[in-house]
Amino acid sequence: MTIYTEQDINREIWSDREFILSQAHPEDSAGEYADGAIPIYYSDIIETWGQLPDEYSNKFHEVTSELPDRVEDLMRTDIYLYYYLLYSGAIYELTENDKILVDDEWIDKPEEVSE
Repeated sequence: MTIYTEQDINREIWSDREFILSQAHPEDSAGEYADGAIPIYYSDIIETWGQLPDEYSNKFHEVTSELPDRVEDLMRTDIYLYYYLLYSGAIYELTENDKILVDDEWIDKPEEVSE
């Protein structure tokens, strides 16, 4: 299992742009996308967590002070926070700046889905 990169997430948001832009509050979609990107199996969670950039490891303490029974649950929280930040950024760029960075190119939001 390979961690999603910012480019992967931008491509996904770009391909789902019509759906996202049709939402009353598109920014709320970031949590759903982030949640859906988290691996299900503990072995995949461990592997994905190991690929997180260093600044995203052990961020769980920023959102919870309780320690769960399994360390994998803390890892899952770190992964969620990483994905949430990237999805939020991509959705923000699409909705607020009418563009998104896909494959190192800023792409304009199509007129047919403009607000």
